[in-house]
Amino acid sequence: MDVMHQVGRTAAQEIYISWDTAVKNATERYEIVIERYKNGAYPAHRKPMDVVFGAHGELMEDLGQLLELRDQARKRFKDRWE
Repeated sequence: MDVMHQVGRTAAQEIYISWDTAVKNATERYEIVIERYKNGAYPAHRKPMDVVFGAHGELMEDLGQLLELRDQARKRFKDRWE
């Protein structure tokens, strides 16, 4: 048996925790991380693509508004000529 296989087998036998325990531990840890984030414990960080994604989001919102205006104008025009 190769060494890594033996290490894996031993770890599974010696340090096993149930799925429920693992989920409980992860949930508790995420609650701590979220609370720290809300309290400003983590420094703000920006990635180079954040500007691009932000601009893309704004563009999508503006296009959505433009389509709504177009639909309203079509309806008003149609209502006037019927």
